Amino acid sequence: MADIQFEEEQFERQVPPVKKSFFTQFVLSTGIVSTEKDAQYVLAGFAVLMLALAFLIPILFGSSPARAPQDAAGAVTPAPNPR
Repeated sequence: MADIQFEEEQFERQVPPVKKSFFTQFVLSTGIVSTEKDAQYVLAGFAVLMLALAFLIPILFGSSPARAPQDAAGAVTPAPNPR
């Protein structure tokens, strides 16, 4: 019984191609970077830069909070009482 041998077919599993995102393909097509990993680093840096600008622009160019009106002598005048 030890003489029994089975012939098994060997199948290679095909790995589906990994689809790159649009932005990764765009950065690669510019020629600035040559690998997908470098393109992702560029995109991450760009995202951090945009996030920093989103916080800085209102701080730098925002209006100051409303202050109570003052008369010529610098005394604060009370706001009218709406009825």
